[in-house]
Amino acid sequence: MTLLKNSSDFRNALLDKINQLNYDWKEYDAYFKLTIGSHEVCFNRVRTLGRFDPERWLKSKHEDNKIHEPGLIATWIFLTEYLNQPIYFYDIGALFGYHSAIFSKLNNDCRCVLVDGNSDSLDNAKKVNDQCNNFSFVNAVVGDKVAKSYFLVDSYNFYPLFSMTALKKFLIGICKDPIKYILKSLKFREKFNFSVIGNIRSIQTTTLEDLIKLSPSGFKSLVKIDAEGHQSQFLTGRIGKFFANKVIICLELDSAQNMDKFGGSNKEIVNELLVEGYEVFWLDHRKPSDVIIVNKFENFMNRNSLIVAIPGL
Repeated sequence: MTLLKNSSDFRNALLDKINQLNYDWKEYDAYFKLTIGSHEVCFNRVRTLGRFDPERWLKSKHEDNKIHEPGLIATWIFLTEYLNQPIYFYDIGALFGYHSAIFSKLNNDCRCVLVDGNSDSLDNAKKVNDQCNNFSFVNAVVGDKVAKSYFLVDSYNFYPLFSMTALKKFLIGICKDPIKYILKSLKFREKFNFSVIGNIRSIQTTTLEDLIKLSPSGFKSLVKIDAEGHQSQFLTGRIGKFFANKVIICLELDSAQNMDKFGGSNKEIVNELLVEGYEVFWLDHRKPSDVIIVNKFENFMNRNSLIVAIPGL
């Protein structure tokens, strides 16, 4: 590891990477190319119907030569240099494998485990990143046990089928879907995503503890979590185990409303990170302007943002 004496050193070094972030986005007939510093990341152009369209998603995230979540990209650059060792990168909520693709280009000695409960997302991730031989794919919802469970899948969210939230969404979907079907048949909105039809799925659940067991000796475990509020289900009460195994956690916080859907809160998770001994840093990963050393959870942090948790400096 690069020698950093304290949290202030870490904060300043990460902020420098954010301020120095240099990138470029190019579109070609068959692929997109994202250049970060001297590193080139290529994504195949893959078109699908519905909301999970990789080409449309990638184009929208890089309009006007912008980059998706620059604070998180700068964090990957910084952590790669800071750790300077083989890394097992766990991409929880991988979607199309965007962050795994970037991280694998920044670190020549890493393995990326892409985890997503939506099999459509992972199938597209394989097509978008077909040259990434260091990728493995896990179609599962991360939860508190290893089992087969039924979920109502609402795009990026996985609601346990026998829950009040799933019931409400199911009833709303029954009302909306016939209207969507008519509009789709009349070619008004061909990319409508139906709320109920085909969205009740039996999906394997796993635990973060079981995933981390995949890391072989000599590899550092780095976990990126983007779970749309579901993270409270598999982090709360378990963070001490990750600290004991020196797991670095990069956690996307969500809106208080999103957290409420799953009976958790950002404050609860961040406080547990602090109690267990993590050095915790907060930033706005989409519009980064500063890196805050977290000694206690503040109200301004209770929104979509990023927590970087280091198990000791």
